[in-house]
Amino acid sequence: MDLGSLGEWSNALIAACALFLAWQAGKQAKQLYQDDKRRERQQEDLRQKQDAAKFSVWIAAEKDKTYLWGIVLNNVSERPLYNLVISGHYENKLKEREPFVYSETNLLPPGRFFIPKNCDDALPYAFKYPEIYDENKVHPLLVTKKHRIVSVSFTDSDGLQWQADDKGNLQRTG
Repeated sequence: MDLGSLGEWSNALIAACALFLAWQAGKQAKQLYQDDKRRERQQEDLRQKQDAAKFSVWIAAEKDKTYLWGIVLNNVSERPLYNLVISGHYENKLKEREPFVYSETNLLPPGRFFIPKNCDDALPYAFKYPEIYDENKVHPLLVTKKHRIVSVSFTDSDGLQWQADDKGNLQRTG
């Protein structure tokens, strides 16, 4: 074997090693890029769920008034919510379970609001207009079996749809 062909073989071997190392580096860069994108998606999903979890709903009653109850909407997020639908049931004056659905709020800004149940049968609406929540006027009904919220659904500011069940389990639905 002459020196010329030995040099060619060593150059070919060096080129093959360089090609293999470049392929390995590219493979590792691709994996790092995919891992980074996956982390970004997870962080975005977590941020979105944390924003959605900053909304809560509960039943409250007006102090010193019999049968005057309503729904408290508590949006502590910095962004509004849309297309709110709340369903549940309550015990009426005849002690019968009666379902309700509240879906009049198309835009809920940040804040805490009380929506009184309409107890005047002459009016066509099930609930009155929302009011700013006043702790001196309203108290939460935290241990009542007569009033229960079964589900809450809404759309957040990113256009994502969410639903929570009666245990507060929040899931993205769209």
